[in-house]
Amino acid sequence: MATATTKPTTTKKKRKKKATPLNGFFHYAEQGGTFGGEICAGIGMAVLAVCGMFMNMQLVATLSVSNYAESTMAQIATNGEVYAMTWLASMIAAVIGTLIMGLVARRPFVQVSSLALSCVLVSTVSLNSGLTYYNMLAICFVANVVYLLVCAVPQVRRTVFGALPAPVRAALPAAAGLLLAWIAAQLTGLFSVTSNLMPNYGTASVMGTGYVALSGMTDISDFSYITDIYHPQMLISAIAVVLTFAVFLYGRGRKGGYGKALAIGTVFFLVASVLACGVNWKNFNFALSFLWGRLWMAGSEDAMQAHLSAAIANLGIGKVFTQGFDFSGFTGNGGNLAVLFGSSLLSYVFMFAADAESTVAACDAALPVRATAEGEAAPEPKDNGLVFIANGAANVVAAVLGASPVAVGKESVAGARDRARSGLAAVVAAAVFAVSAVVWVVPTLCATITSYTISFNMYGHYGYCMQLLAQTSFSVADAVMVIVGLGMAVRAVTIDVRDTTQVAPFAATVAATVLTTNLAVGVAAGAVAHVLVNLAAPRRKKGQPKSSLIERVGGVDKLVLAAVSVVLLVLVAW
Repeated sequence: MATATTKPTTTKKKRKKKATPLNGFFHYAEQGGTFGGEICAGIGMAVLAVCGMFMNMQLVATLSVSNYAESTMAQIATNGEVYAMTWLASMIAAVIGTLIMGLVARRPFVQVSSLALSCVLVSTVSLNSGLTYYNMLAICFVANVVYLLVCAVPQVRRTVFGALPAPVRAALPAAAGLLLAWIAAQLTGLFSVTSNLMPNYGTASVMGTGYVALSGMTDISDFSYITDIYHPQMLISAIAVVLTFAVFLYGRGRKGGYGKALAIGTVFFLVASVLACGVNWKNFNFALSFLWGRLWMAGSEDAMQAHLSAAIANLGIGKVFTQGFDFSGFTGNGGNLAVLFGSSLLSYVFMFAADAESTVAACDAALPVRATAEGEAAPEPKDNGLVFIANGAANVVAAVLGASPVAVGKESVAGARDRARSGLAAVVAAAVFAVSAVVWVVPTLCATITSYTISFNMYGHYGYCMQLLAQTSFSVADAVMVIVGLGMAVRAVTIDVRDTTQVAPFAATVAATVLTTNLAVGVAAGAVAHVLVNLAAPRRKKGQPKSSLIERVGGVDKLVLAAVSVVLLVLVAW
């Protein structure tokens, strides 16, 4: 009897993608990344960061322009070298800081000038007569040396960071994310909470008339609806913001969601602007007059000669030492130097540590968990010590350059969600920063229009490129950062909402941060709330012996942190 024979089944082996030689250094493949993914994510978070740094430049420049709050836009525009110098110093600091992060820590994080940290710096200067920008940089320099020393010694770093109560640590990404979303949402131009249509950065950002005065926005209800060169672009800008939100929500969960939303929103704004303003549909004529400002920004003699040479000539390298430690103007006006140093040092050390922790925690939460084979050990959690050291080193360099404080940028969260897995993405971002330091391609493409007072879309040459660009907005990029901030906040809610001992510190940290625009105050409020709510809780649980005071609050380190926090809150309120 013949028996049927069966052919042996063969399984095709999946061909492994060849890793580039760079993988041997960055190890992105082992973390689920690809070479293309690292490049795209690095460019995406760099573009977002460049747009954010332009807004930061507008803020920091207020300290270098005489009588800024009382000046008109035309008067402010004559200070082109101030904007150019502020921009170049910030970009150099960003390049160095991001390269340190990518090559030393090998993590996909950018380090850029922080709008939140700059708000605290600006408000401190404006509220204390006689203080200068370089005085505050001197204090930042000392604070960063302390922060760097703490981060450089592993045992000290673990002790300091370990003192943070778990609910406060969990609240940091939520607090930083909501603060980011609050500021970015106003900068989109869709709404305003102030009567003068200036962005409100929080109660800590008091200056002059009550708010940090940047370019005033035109409310949608105040659009003239006259066929001019301004109205169509402002309307298109508002539509582009809504489109950006819609694109992200539609592609939620897919690869490159943040980058795609940014690209589609930006392309829509540019193409729609050309169709609405560049084409005369009655006569079918075509003119680029409304694009002169943009065209001149990328490579004109103003950009490459006038402003660049002025920026280099006015760089404040070393002024933190030659001018920063001279507090005669402050003390001459009756200022208390001991209180200033005490509150500022504590505040900045708390802020630098908390801000870096919030971004790193949000990025780690955004990364997918790598599946392990049966019997394979789970991957070890990353030691973020090098991240904090890199952040401290970058801030020391920034102060020496005359740049405002540097943070691990929240744009890194968007990068992590868009497949950034290693330091290669950071190196790519640093390359974009290096180009952007001298050629303003990114802001040329991404700048939007939100006000009738902005003349960037008409006149961009004859020595006014930088000033006119400094009046623009970046509504599409800000819309993406709103999404980033809200995502950070949502993913941070990991506490038990039925447990008061967790909810109270969490809520105190978030509320204090958003209301004061100061993450250090948020941490202090959360640490104090943690001790108080645990002291108020029952001393024993059913069937268990009474617990001591130290056991109830979680250890001596929690009590020490709460005591230091009380001192900080008193000094800040002084």
